[in-house]
Amino acid sequence: MRETNTKDERRKQTEIGEIPESWKVVKLGDYSELITKGSSPRWQGFDYCDKGILFVRSQNVGLGELELGEVAYLPEGFNKKAERSILQKNDLLINIVGSIGRAALANDIVEGGNVNQAVAVARLKQGVEPFFAMFFLLTLAGQLQLHRQKKEIARANLSLQDIENLLIPLPPLPEQRAIAHVLQTIQEAQAARQHELALERERKAALMDYLFSYGTKGEPRKQTEIGEIPESWEVVKFAKTVEIAGGQVDPKQEPYLSMIHVGPENIESGTGRLVATNTNAELKIRSGNYYFAAGEILYSKIRPYLNKTALPEFEGTCSADVYPLRPYKEHFERKFLFQFLLSRQFNIQAISHQNRTGIPKINRVQLGSIFLLEPPLPEQVQIAEILQACDTKIAALEGETERLDELFHAMLDELMTGKRSAVSLIDAELPN
Repeated sequence: MRETNTKDERRKQTEIGEIPESWKVVKLGDYSELITKGSSPRWQGFDYCDKGILFVRSQNVGLGELELGEVAYLPEGFNKKAERSILQKNDLLINIVGSIGRAALANDIVEGGNVNQAVAVARLKQGVEPFFAMFFLLTLAGQLQLHRQKKEIARANLSLQDIENLLIPLPPLPEQRAIAHVLQTIQEAQAARQHELALERERKAALMDYLFSYGTKGEPRKQTEIGEIPESWEVVKFAKTVEIAGGQVDPKQEPYLSMIHVGPENIESGTGRLVATNTNAELKIRSGNYYFAAGEILYSKIRPYLNKTALPEFEGTCSADVYPLRPYKEHFERKFLFQFLLSRQFNIQAISHQNRTGIPKINRVQLGSIFLLEPPLPEQVQIAEILQACDTKIAALEGETERLDELFHAMLDELMTGKRSAVSLIDAELPN
């Protein structure tokens, strides 16, 4: 394969932006066959089934991938009625109703399936690498075309003619394949990290269930108000072992004005991670807040089912919808209590107390009546360290996933505009 040095090649201005001199701009319709008619629903008279012909709808078409968590099926007779739109692998699927701008390729799973009228299907001809065409539609230039057409025609949907008139760049076929290969490699690395991340989250959830039921010592267990626990553990009431802070402060006055403000929206559900925090001054907070010291635990009383608990390492203030918690040291190691507040055992109790009308919430009395598990303090430290190790690995995998996503979008822009040659990257070290 001869390298095409797009970096040093002269560039030209086109309708879709600047590209290398050797690239062409073509209409998608000139290099594909549209196999859908875009007419009224062709499945009229057919009901969804539990199995049969996989039916791809607009909600199944994501940004560069198919989202097949929820799929519909139609009976085998449907394909006889709509034979023209039976899917083949690498058909380009583009949403023309609803989530305009989403595009993906048909894969092995949906091959032989069918689509509804909300999805246009372009079967690409020789000379166009399917992944290259799909990736271009994810670029800013591709997205702008789709949304510009939608805006210009002043209606919510696109027509098949709109899809035929889409402009795409067309480098030499070897460069198309090289570009597709580089971007696919990054996507595959990202998918692998996401899979590892899902497994690590499942592992932590299983560990929490086990550790809060069996402990770390392998000792005999006893029956309690909240299930079987190790014999040396105690079951205690929240109100007897944890102080819920009271007494509000004025966030408009120093030193509170310059402190970080934490509201329920700043606590990530199920993880305890704090996100997008600002000071009271920056947020112009006016209503009363609670003060919390570094190392206290924050618990959101709003919508307990969201399981929002945080362990800040700084002092600050929190909204009246968040309780600062101060565990008594003779009862709890704070990192253990933080992990237990994230557990299924605690959340089930919290949800059972939440108000049934208006916004679900749990008040101080209800929170104080919840049962907590109290292992010996050394074992609390050990359990907290085990679960913190899971959190550290999860955070590392999340960081890798985010970096790969940033790399993908940076490469998408550079490769699809010819600012960088993909062929030269094939032999370089790509993420795996």
